[in-house]
This record gives sequence, C-alpha cells and structure tokens, in this order.
Amino acid sequence: MNILLQQTLLTAYTNISRGLFEQHKLIYSFMLCVDIMRQQLLLSEAEWNFFLRGSAGMEKVVFALTDFVIENLGKQFIETPPIDLATLYQDMSSSTPLVFILSTGSDPMGAFQRFAREKGYAERVQSISLGQGQGPIAEKMIKDAMKNGNWVFLQNCHLAVSWMLAMEELIKTFTDPNQTIKDTFRLFLSSMPSPTFPVTVLQNSVKERKKFGPLGWNICYEFNDSDRECALLNLNLYCQEGKIPWDALIYITGIYFSPLADSLQEFKDYIEGLPLIDDPEIFGMHENANLAFQYKETNTLITTILEVQPRSSSGGEGKSNDEIVQELVHSIRSRVPGTLQNHARKYNLPIDELNFKYNMVPVYRDQAEVIEAAKDIHFGEELPMDLELPSPDDGVLVHGMFMDASRWDDDEMVIEDALPGQMNPMLPVVHFEPQQNYEPIQTLYHSPLYKTGARAGTLSTTGHSTNFVVTVLLPSKRPSDYWIAKGSALLCQLSE
Repeated sequence: MNILLQQTLLTAYTNISRGLFEQHKLIYSFMLCVDIMRQQLLLSEAEWNFFLRGSAGMEKVVFALTDFVIENLGKQFIETPPIDLATLYQDMSSSTPLVFILSTGSDPMGAFQRFAREKGYAERVQSISLGQGQGPIAEKMIKDAMKNGNWVFLQNCHLAVSWMLAMEELIKTFTDPNQTIKDTFRLFLSSMPSPTFPVTVLQNSVKERKKFGPLGWNICYEFNDSDRECALLNLNLYCQEGKIPWDALIYITGIYFSPLADSLQEFKDYIEGLPLIDDPEIFGMHENANLAFQYKETNTLITTILEVQPRSSSGGEGKSNDEIVQELVHSIRSRVPGTLQNHARKYNLPIDELNFKYNMVPVYRDQAEVIEAAKDIHFGEELPMDLELPSPDDGVLVHGMFMDASRWDDDEMVIEDALPGQMNPMLPVVHFEPQQNYEPIQTLYHSPLYKTGARAGTLSTTGHSTNFVVTVLLPSKRPSDYWIAKGSALLCQLSE
C-alpha cells in the first residue's frame, strides 16, 4: 500500500509540475509535503505558524525547504521531471488536448514540428495562429481533423478572446459518446496565461509551461526557444565547415564540461552527483548572488502561501521609505543640472563644457537618520551631523546611496567586491564637483544609479529607464567589464 501511495503521489507531482513555472515547483513540493505531514500529525499547528511568521533566517529558508522535502518525501520531489513532447504525447488522446502555457519569448512550434516529423505526421499537421476572424477557420480545421485523424495546432489562443467560448463547447464534444473521432486525431493549443482561456479545457488537458523566470541587467531577458534554435543552427553550420570558432560558440551557448566516462551509466551517475543548486561563481558572479536569490525566493514563497500584498506605510507622522527615496531622487535630479547652471553663471563658462568630477568623502550618512534629525530643526538651521562634512566652494554633496554587487574600500578609496553576507552596503558621501572640459580617466567605473533595486522601468524619451537617475563615476582597480558582469550598480532604495 505504501508503494502504491508513493507512486500515486509522484505521478501527481510530475503531472502538476509540468504546468508550473520553475520558481513555483519547490513551493508546490513544500506545500504538498506540509499537507501530508499535517494530516499525519507529524507537523503541529504551532510549528507551521512559527514558520509562517518568518522566524527562520531569510537567506536559509529555500535551502532548508529543499532539505526538508528531500528528507520527508524524497529527492525526486525537488527535481524537475524530464519533459519532452514524446512523454507528453503518451498522456494525450483524441479527447485530451495538450496546452502549452507560454511566457514572453517562448515558442514551442519548432520542437512541435520536429516531433511531428519523428512521428511521421509532418504532412498531416495543420496549424493556425489565432486572432480576429480566425475562429471559424480553426473550428472547421478541428472538425475535419476529427474525421481524418490529422493533428491541429492552434497557436496564441489568448488573442482570440471572442472565440474561446465556442472553442470550449467544441472541445467538450470530444467526450460525447455519440461523437465519432478518429483515434489518431490530436489537438495542440498554446496560450499566454489569460483569464479568458476556458477553465474546463485546462482541467481536462495535458499542460506544459514553456520557460521560467528570466534574468537581465535591469530588464528581464531570457534565453528562449528562438535563441536555442539559433544556437543549434550555428553549431550545425560550424560543424559542417570543419573549423569551429570556439569564441563565437561560447558566446552563444556558454561552456559545458563533459566528464570522461567509459559508459553511458557512468555519465548519468556523474550528472546525478552534481549539486542541486549551482554556485554563483560558475556564472562569474559573487557568492552574495546566492543570498540575493534566496531572499527573493523566500519572499515569493511566503507571499504565495499567505496570499498577502506588500506592506504599506503606517500612516504616522514619520515619512515612509517611498517618500524618503522620492525626496532623494528629486534632490539629485533637480540639483545636479542646477549646480552646473549655477557654476556656469558664477564663472561665466559655457554650460556645455561643464561636467561632474565625483570625489568620495569618507563619511557615511543614513538617509532615514537624516530625515529623523531634520524633524527637530527649523528652516535655515544646520543639522549637527553636517558639521563633520566639508563645505566645498562649488558643487553639491550627495548621500544616502546604496551599493549593489560591490562595496566601498575606505583604505584604497575604490570599489571592491562585496563581503560575504553583506548585501547592500552604504556608499560614502559623494561630492559632485563641476569642472570645465573634464575628461574622466579610463579606470573609472560608470555606475548607474537607480531608484530601487528592481532597476526596471519604462523607457523614457531620453532613452533611459524611468528607474534610472544618473551615472556616477567610481574609482576602481578593476576593468569596467568586471563590474558590468557582476551587475554592479547604485540604489536609492533597497527592494525590501
């Protein structure tokens, strides 16, 4: 009985995880494990509530959950089940369609066409990209295929909102005992997540998510199906020419290591022995990248379980984090151009010949502390903490900026790698000093300053993201490419 229950559970996990984004699979496995343990009285309500209150270390939760699921359910419940069209096809039938749930940039058509050729159906496939006026054409296509046993692929169902109800009614007839359908008939659908997609079709179909959370500098980019097809075509072309340009191939696909093995089983054993979670050093990133990832994953996990919205400000007399960061952004954006204009008037200089030189002042100021201290002074008075700052004749002093994927070295007066466990250290006060015909030295790193850790925003008329504030030039002993690869930037406000 235990073996039967275990196999039933594993089958359910495998089938359901196909329709989940990669980032949600651990959440599903954990919730599955917790529900089973609570039913078996192996996990008390007090222990469960203790976890939900976030008592565990934020950066350790995802690692702990992985070990927790492995110990109580098994390693196979935290591994991504192997998914290909051949496997999914076995779960299909003439009355059970396959739905590809898409994300931006994904396109299963290439893999589908290859699979159709492998099954000998390349000439018996009909496909249509849905949109306005395409519904009746698709309906006739399905009805004809039901009679002759062909395959039909309806792409982008989310674009045919008005036809979804008719499609739902047509698919319902697949299970009608009076309906005649040839056994070889198969229906394939693709759609972005959409509230208009029929729920009954989802419930009675095989589902597969195409792609998961992508990454990028300040906008989410991904290595999608089209990129993969391009890489394979280039690899095939290089192999035919006999001379492989490794630099180009590495740029397209990355570097993969193949171990020495005498048999296929030895190779599989090597793959199985690899760690479940890759070290960030593999991708040229600092070890703190794991902490940032784990913080994000933990927040996603807890938020998904509790289904709560982000915290809002308390509404008291103190200023919220959003108000503080908006004041800082407004101060920088308004004073930086104004400082150059005032300098040009003061010294009778052409403003287009002026630029900023960035001088670091080894003093650290916390923006929240400045706001709090400002409550007790009157207009025109000086903050006591300002006495420790220099009083430059020209320019402005800017403080309250955080560093992301780097830190400031007070001894060497340059940016350096972040210390382990130190996520977003403060940047010292920066003196924006106007200078005429200033040409920055090549060793300076042009660090973008963003409003928040999200970095992403909409594209403004200046060509920059609306989250972008200004570029700050920071001294460095390393080349700029080093910091660009790590995604080093400055922030006005942390994500949390």
